[in-house]
Amino acid sequence: MLKLKEWPLVLFTFLVQSSVGVFILAFGPALLQRSWENRWLFRAADRWGLALLGLVGLSVLVSLFHRGQSLSVYLPVREAQPGWLNREIASLGIFFLFLVALEFLLIMRASGLAMALLVVLTGLSGLIVIYVMSRLHCLAGVRLWKSSRTAFFFFMTAFLVGSLAMLFFQRTGSPALMLPWLGKLYWWAAVLLTALALMGLLLFDQVSGLFPLPEAGASRSRSWQLVFVLRLVMLLAALAFLLISHAGERIQNPADMAFPALGLILVIIEELLGRVAFYNLVDSVGS
Repeated sequence: MLKLKEWPLVLFTFLVQSSVGVFILAFGPALLQRSWENRWLFRAADRWGLALLGLVGLSVLVSLFHRGQSLSVYLPVREAQPGWLNREIASLGIFFLFLVALEFLLIMRASGLAMALLVVLTGLSGLIVIYVMSRLHCLAGVRLWKSSRTAFFFFMTAFLVGSLAMLFFQRTGSPALMLPWLGKLYWWAAVLLTALALMGLLLFDQVSGLFPLPEAGASRSRSWQLVFVLRLVMLLAALAFLLISHAGERIQNPADMAFPALGLILVIIEELLGRVAFYNLVDSVGS
């Protein structure tokens, strides 16, 4: 199983991807609907900006506890050698600074156009962070994981967790958490991305999926087959909870708020299990 020293790195990548996904799903629809022209709409976004700043800060704090071998660093920003690790640090720093600037504009009630421009820049910087992270996780010893497939699944994780998180918090009905420009987008995004995650797990999971690569043979133990089954069941259950939630909304059942929460929890566990499988493949074939 995954060594304890690698867990901070797993949590770091997952938290950063989740932060980017939540940001894009929270603020992106405001641009599509031109909600930035009504500055009062952005008042509800103050708390979301602070929450995302806290989430990114937590991810950086967690990363400082990493005790890996090839990437073992307390303060990696001090490393002088160029490479994808330094690009990850730089891109994450830029994303964090854009979040700080956006939160400042939200508090100061700046012009809608300025906030819209900063939302675009923050979203683009977040996507760059995810891409750079995916480059750090391409395995030289696994042919298909040197391609864009790793990047695709990293982006999918971000949007899947982001859409489910937005679905849950919008269903709480709390005025402090409601973003008035959101409609059905988050529900459709959650359903689509959960279905894509299911297909990706079945067809392209290289560790314990249905069609593993020869290089992944070392991890084809019974325990990893069990991990594969657990991930599959969790994604199927999450999709079922989403569909039940939509049906409950139509019949105005207030208790259906629990279903998005259960779906979000299952997806988080499933994604963490997938990261554990990935790092065990790193150990088996070498990075």
